[in-house]
Amino acid sequence: MDSLWDFSPPRGDPSASGTWASSIEFLQPLGSSTSPPQSSTAVTSKKAPRRAKKRLAWLQQVLEDASLEKADDGELSGDSPPLDPLSDHRRLTITDAPPVDQCITLMTKYISTRPTGHSFVHQLVLLDNPKPHPILVHSVVALTSSLSSNSHLKNLSSANLQPRLRNSLRESSFEWPTVEFVIGLMHGLMAPFGSWKSQQGDAMMYRSLACSSVKLLGITSDDGIENFIRASKSSAGRAPAWILREQTRRLTWSVYVIDTLMSSGIVDRPHLTDDAVWGLSLPCSESVWESRNPPLDEPYEHKVTLANIVETGGRILLNRIGETTQFSSSHVEPLVMYAYRLATQFLISLQRDDLSRLYPNGHFTPEKAVLHRLNAVESQIAAMDTYVLSYRTQSPHSLLTRAGLRAARAMLYGPGTHLEILFNMLIMAPKWFATFKPDDMTTVGMNHGVFQVPPPAMFLLEGKVFESWATTPSFVTAIEHASTAAVFLSEAIQLDARIALQVSAGARGEYGTAVERVLWCTSILLVIAAAVSRLLGIPSAGLEASALALAGGMKEVFEVEMLVNWVLATMQG
Repeated sequence: MDSLWDFSPPRGDPSASGTWASSIEFLQPLGSSTSPPQSSTAVTSKKAPRRAKKRLAWLQQVLEDASLEKADDGELSGDSPPLDPLSDHRRLTITDAPPVDQCITLMTKYISTRPTGHSFVHQLVLLDNPKPHPILVHSVVALTSSLSSNSHLKNLSSANLQPRLRNSLRESSFEWPTVEFVIGLMHGLMAPFGSWKSQQGDAMMYRSLACSSVKLLGITSDDGIENFIRASKSSAGRAPAWILREQTRRLTWSVYVIDTLMSSGIVDRPHLTDDAVWGLSLPCSESVWESRNPPLDEPYEHKVTLANIVETGGRILLNRIGETTQFSSSHVEPLVMYAYRLATQFLISLQRDDLSRLYPNGHFTPEKAVLHRLNAVESQIAAMDTYVLSYRTQSPHSLLTRAGLRAARAMLYGPGTHLEILFNMLIMAPKWFATFKPDDMTTVGMNHGVFQVPPPAMFLLEGKVFESWATTPSFVTAIEHASTAAVFLSEAIQLDARIALQVSAGARGEYGTAVERVLWCTSILLVIAAAVSRLLGIPSAGLEASALALAGGMKEVFEVEMLVNWVLATMQG
């Protein structure tokens, strides 16, 4: 047997029961009520990994015995129900899941490296919990397996763990939602998000269920979370109540971010309204959240909501923040993605109302109502920028946030929704299809599972839009904001070189972050501007350098020359 699947379990220990074995639900048949008997002895969190080996060994013995019984029984008809649910040939055996050591390693990696880009599961709820929720454990292992460098685990996740998680989530969707169910949806969405087929199918279902669940649970505001935690029966072990509140808050923000990304990616309305999280505090600082032994009482941190920031013009904290206070890295994603949502939904609404009317005869003549909405979005983004500036000590993450806010403002004046399309087609699609072969090979640009960038001749209409956009005042405004964003990002990278890796993770084949999407779409805007400059015979080196800077300076994955030439060809016909 391959060492990856070698449990080397102790035999004959039926008393090793209960908690963790029942939590690793993907090791048991779906819909089965068969489980090890519950132990009357309380299991401490420190003993969970050691006890888990015994419990899973017990489960392995049950599965092996059931399989032998089925093999010896030659009288059972193929249509008759099995005597024991565990002996059903359609169900999983112990070799269909990672060994317990691998499971614990994967969950530890999830806590320590946060492969999803944002942490919304605390260690006390997962690793240090003697009886974590089954869907929570299953979804974490499915996600981390899909992101593992181990080919066995990657194949296991895509062929087994993710489909079983999908079935479990579908069955659970008929019941009243829980926080663990929403976490499972988010992990289920993130694990296959890079594949074309899953993004069109499962991911849409997960996103819809997650958005409807947070609304049903009423956890889109601080008051709603307080009421929910007080009334719910949690399986979070010894985690303090404030950890559960913060975990729920971070989860809601993550749902909001995913809803924003997917709605802009498919050019559609989001499920959650723009102000759905208006009364939801920004996440607490990472130093407080990542404490292994958090205090029972929540450490004091001044709570800030989007409503506080926008209604005060971003000046809410000017008189409360000391010279040494630094901007929290946990605030980057919520603020940038809210600005990004405002910009993209503004553009989507214009396209829905017929974007072509904004470019009659190549001149930008927006209506007064459009200008009013544009100014409203600008004022909200400016308020968030003022809030970040109120932290008198600049940090890499405050500069990263300002870069993201400026990038969103650049997109607000950009050429409609074409930036998202070009980003996905020119940058991300080759990465997605590098390791994924869809069943349908008729997709445009597909040839035996290898994605080929479509020829510019197929995008001549977009080229005309770019030319028309270049004749408007918005063209210059967008370039100014995008170039400023590049300066802020370069300064952030000088202070912390890890930010360059953070904002280029997806393009390098890893799991990307939400902020990366904003910055790279804006870099595409500068690529278009550089192509226009070449068309007009104007030097474009500065624009190309700024575009590369917004991509984290990653020349090996952001081929500026190729991108500029491709866009230029769409305009030359």
